[in-house]
Amino acid sequence: MAAYSCQAHDVSASHAAATEASEPSDILAVNKEEIEHWIRKPDGLEVGITKISANARGACSGMIEQENMRQADFDANKGINCKTPSSNVQDSCGTPAESEMLTLSNGFCGYLAAAIHKGDFELCRTLAQSCKNMNATDKLGHSALDIALQSGRLEIASMLVQHGANRNALEKCLIDCCGNNDFLGAARLLRCGPCTSRTVSIMIQQCKYTAVAFLVDHGINLTSRQKTSLCQESIKACARGDIRTMEALLASGASLDYQDEKGRSPLMYACLGKQLQSLQLLISKGANTEMCDNDGKDALEICLENNCEQMVQILLNVSAGKGTCDRTVRYLRSKDISMRVKACVRLKCMVHGCASEHLNLVISAALGDPERKVRAAARDVVLALQAARKADPFLIFQMIQETLDDTCTPRSMNAYRLLCALGVDHHNSEALRLALEGIRHPNPSIREEAFYILGSLGDKVASCKSTIFDQAIHEEIRDVRAAACAAFIAWRARGFPLDASDIKKHLAAASVRTAMLASVILSELGEEATYTTELAERFSIGLIDKEPEMRKAASVALGKLDEAGKVYTPGLADRAAKDDMWDVKVAALEALGAIGQSWGTRAAPPFVKVLIDRANNDPNRVVRNTAVEALGKWDRCGMQLPRGAIQTLKVYQSALRACGSASMPRAQQIYR
Repeated sequence: MAAYSCQAHDVSASHAAATEASEPSDILAVNKEEIEHWIRKPDGLEVGITKISANARGACSGMIEQENMRQADFDANKGINCKTPSSNVQDSCGTPAESEMLTLSNGFCGYLAAAIHKGDFELCRTLAQSCKNMNATDKLGHSALDIALQSGRLEIASMLVQHGANRNALEKCLIDCCGNNDFLGAARLLRCGPCTSRTVSIMIQQCKYTAVAFLVDHGINLTSRQKTSLCQESIKACARGDIRTMEALLASGASLDYQDEKGRSPLMYACLGKQLQSLQLLISKGANTEMCDNDGKDALEICLENNCEQMVQILLNVSAGKGTCDRTVRYLRSKDISMRVKACVRLKCMVHGCASEHLNLVISAALGDPERKVRAAARDVVLALQAARKADPFLIFQMIQETLDDTCTPRSMNAYRLLCALGVDHHNSEALRLALEGIRHPNPSIREEAFYILGSLGDKVASCKSTIFDQAIHEEIRDVRAAACAAFIAWRARGFPLDASDIKKHLAAASVRTAMLASVILSELGEEATYTTELAERFSIGLIDKEPEMRKAASVALGKLDEAGKVYTPGLADRAAKDDMWDVKVAALEALGAIGQSWGTRAAPPFVKVLIDRANNDPNRVVRNTAVEALGKWDRCGMQLPRGAIQTLKVYQSALRACGSASMPRAQQIYR
């Protein structure tokens, strides 16, 4: 330790031998007898000191001189420049020994110091009982307690504390021991008296959590503020997976179930940080797995969101006997959609546990829940139970069959979809009939389920693919189109792709809007490039539509077709030059800029004049900037621009340097 040692101070062998040779064997006995005699006198010790016999006074002087040398050696080791007090100082007592003794002890402490150094406990107690000031110090600033600690006299130090000695030296020594992990020495010091909360606070500040645990084990009570600090540190340790620090903090008194301002416990932070070992440690210590944060999420849900499958299984195994399954079932009956989805996700993870006990409730959610997300999650639970062989297939089929009927109701369509997903094929003919009827139903939910059913029927729909595609490209609802795309992809995966001749036939007869919807579906299927010519032809009709939105959509669609759109650049240039709506002009100019990049290094097409004119003369700032952007794209592709286009770009570059991006924000993105 830095300041003190719990071991006795070593005096050199020669010095010890000389001291022992010069001291009478009965020196302390003489001192004790005479001191006890004068303690009983009414004049007190101050008078008695001057009347002690010369033999006893000389012997004590030798002991005091030895104590002075010991203290000087100790401080020299600490780097303090101190000198042994001179023995030539004369005082009113007449002898150097008396002067040295009185100066050292302030009238009494010199005898106590000598007795402490000798280790005579009874003499030290006798002197301490009559000492008026237990905190008096010698010329080096050391009190009797300091000397006892330096000499390793812990029993005497404990006695001095009991007699009123200031315990600061004891606490400082304890702090040094704990800081250096000298717990054996700290345990010896604690026998001298309990420490204060200051020692614990210093250990927490120095992150000496093992020392804090040691102090707690020895009966130190933590304050509420110290407990909060330890809990906050435990959260940080859990998040980073510092197992050693976590163990020390938990041993120190950090709460397993402490929640911060977000309501998150150490277990939740272990899940957020994907720290498997932290999770295992906390669970082994008995952490509560049922707690929820301020957002209503518990540790299991956090693991599910972070895709920590191993941690999920650990939490499920721990929580199985604590009502987790029952709480999940309550979630499934909740009015909150997110809670019902959460319940299904939980049950899917519990397929090897209690999920099969609630099969009827899960199937009911898969067939009758009004929300698509909940139905999908419940279907996944049923499929997982079937795959894990945790539910009787006949029982599942019997439960589903009870809801089947001959009409296109949502529950019936959901039932047929679940049967198809489970691989039950003896209802396929009825499912096909209802699905073909369902794709024309006014209810979007029924149309969506119908497309999913058709996608699972495979070769059974071979004769109906053209009709189904025609219905799909007229579908306005995005979720229903997504279901149709999923069906077409499923057919292709089974070796029954859409016929190209049927697609072209439908595109040739499609309106502009239908062609755009077909483009979306073909893009999802990755087949849009095959039909760009047919699509471009239909889109070009939209350039002359009466509705501005249709003209704008047609311009955007043509701009995405690259080579196929070149044929219709005159129509785009006409929209850019003459359209009444500025947003249509912008869409047409963007399309021209995109299509023009395929010209390469050839000379600019004739409609470059439209871009130059719009860049210089259009009253709308957005139109001007869009025209400049289109010219910039062509310039970067190496196209041979006419002088007017080059001059226009130079003018705008000069304007940008002069006034920044305030008036030409889009142009600046090109010419920075």
